[in-house]
Amino acid sequence: MVGDQAALLNDLQQASAKLLPEADALLARYCALPAADGADPLGKLWQAAELAQRRGRLKVAMGLLRTIDALSVSEQLTPLRRRALERAEQLAYLQADLEAAGQLRERLRQLLAASSHPDDHAQVKTEPLRQWRLELAADQQALRALRALEQQGNDPATAMRQLAGLVERHPQATAVAFVLQQRLRHVLMEEAAPPLPATAGRIPAKLWLLRRHPGSTPELEALEGHWRQQLPDWELAWLDHTVMEEAAQVEVPPLVRAACHGVNDPAVRGDLLRLAMLWLHGGVAPEWNTRPLQSLTPLLDGAELLLCQDDDLGISLELVAAAPQHPWVGAALEQACRQALDGQAYSRWDLTGACLLSGVFARWAAPTLAQGALPAGLQLVPLPSLRRQLALGVALPRPAELPEEEPVTQLFHHRRRRQARRWLEQTAAEPEGRQAC
Repeated sequence: MVGDQAALLNDLQQASAKLLPEADALLARYCALPAADGADPLGKLWQAAELAQRRGRLKVAMGLLRTIDALSVSEQLTPLRRRALERAEQLAYLQADLEAAGQLRERLRQLLAASSHPDDHAQVKTEPLRQWRLELAADQQALRALRALEQQGNDPATAMRQLAGLVERHPQATAVAFVLQQRLRHVLMEEAAPPLPATAGRIPAKLWLLRRHPGSTPELEALEGHWRQQLPDWELAWLDHTVMEEAAQVEVPPLVRAACHGVNDPAVRGDLLRLAMLWLHGGVAPEWNTRPLQSLTPLLDGAELLLCQDDDLGISLELVAAAPQHPWVGAALEQACRQALDGQAYSRWDLTGACLLSGVFARWAAPTLAQGALPAGLQLVPLPSLRRQLALGVALPRPAELPEEEPVTQLFHHRRRRQARRWLEQTAAEPEGRQAC
């Protein structure tokens, strides 16, 4: 029995990683099997929920996570039960189901209040996803329209066309943007995707690598060697997010330079610099600490824009590639920079993460999706598929000669942000002084 269960789990993991249709049947068989002797049966449900979410089955994942709560002992708040409720709340928000999200948060509060640990009592009134609630509930009319579409029970392709029309009526509704991408994933997985149109503007052979710390190290040289081995004929350049290095990059548009100057989070500065290089020159820009496992050329064939869809089904920047002056890149870069200069964000999620990027994607793609087609030259890669091409989050040691780095506690440095806005205004006032995005 143990061997059969292990073999079934291996098949399920492989099918989930490859986004194969048979993964759903394998998941049902795996969940029906009793847990191995000594193993936590609820742990098996958590594992199954992770695999379901990875394939874009958010409702299935939510059901499994809620089952963990239902099968847990009495009102005991175990770490697994808490993680399951928190993950289920997050998935409810992503599906624009604010009612379910509120119920899950209330359930967690009940368990925290009943806990025997005083530290849990202090967290009863906290709301970690308050930012998500405020963002996704901003347009109540759009939420009502989403509920109405869901009740119709249309097939994924029809639902996607209807959602695209809803984006055009509610262009700033983040909830609609997220649900649109969930439907799009289902269409791409379950139905024959429209053929990629032949287009003139291909992605040039330029690779932009971002490094966490300036200067070279043996580890960075080895990483560069991996990239050159997979893309031997490509032009390669390193990007540095630090203020000193960023100021030295004279080709960075003033808007981008000003935005970087006021941001404390190095990951956000790196995102802005990568998008800026793609806007100016085109090419491929992976997240830092990324190693290629095989050539990216098959992914890029015929594409003008390559975007990644993360495990939450939002657009993310683990890898982004584009032809020069691509309209999606320009729109994402400009909106992120202006929100940074205005201080209108709380985290990477709503500045250069899935919140902002998914909204830009929905507005850009909606007119074409409403006609039942994909935008010309678009390659949308699910994160499970991307993991077969790239090793993400490769551990690279901090250079020993650099001082210890203080953790980032605030997204913005508001004094520098205000200085950057004044500098940008002065630059824009000069004749031909501003280089637009």
